[in-house]
Amino acid sequence: MGNKMKILILLVSSLYPMWVGIARGQECPVSAASTKDQLIGFIEQQRNQKDTDFRCVTAAFVFLGHQPNALKILAGYLDYRRPPTEDEKRGIRSDHVVRATDWYPAIEPLVEMGKTATPELFRAIRENENDTVRANAAYALNRIYPSCTNELLDLVAVEERKSINGIELGRLRAAEYYIRDERKWATCLS
Repeated sequence: MGNKMKILILLVSSLYPMWVGIARGQECPVSAASTKDQLIGFIEQQRNQKDTDFRCVTAAFVFLGHQPNALKILAGYLDYRRPPTEDEKRGIRSDHVVRATDWYPAIEPLVEMGKTATPELFRAIRENENDTVRANAAYALNRIYPSCTNELLDLVAVEERKSINGIELGRLRAAEYYIRDERKWATCLS
C-alpha cells in the first residue's frame, strides 16, 4: 500500500466521527428556531431516556442559552449530566472529555453569558442542597472571572458577609476553597 493510500485512509478514519456527528446533528428534534418550552421539554424527555444523542442534548442547552430569560432555567440544570456516548457506555473513554462542561452541558451557556450570570450562580451556591449544582456553579464562576485577578474572590467575600445563616456561609466557603484551589495552578504574568 502506498503512502498516499495510507494518508487517505488515515484522513477518512479521522474525519468519520465528525461526519457521524454532523449526520446525527441533522436528526436532532431541536434547533436554534426552537422555543424555550420546546427546548426544556426535549431536555426533560432526554433525562429519562436510555438511547439519546449527547450532541442533541448539548445543542439544546446551547440553544437555550440564547433564549431570553434563560439564566434561571440554566442554573436549575447545573446538575443535569449529559447522556454517555456509545463508546462511554462500553467503557471507552473519549479523549475530548476533560472538563466539567463536557459532562454538564448547562455550564457552558452560563459561562458564555458572562458576568450577568454571577447573581444566579451565587444563588445556586447559597441555596441549593445539591453538591453537584454548587460545584458546577463555582466552576462556572471560576471560568467567567480571570484567574489572575481577585475580583471573584472579592465577590465571594461580599456574598459571605451577606449570608443569612451558617449553612449558606458554609456553602460559600466551600466554593471559595474550590476557587482558591483551582487558581493556585494559574500562571499569571506580573
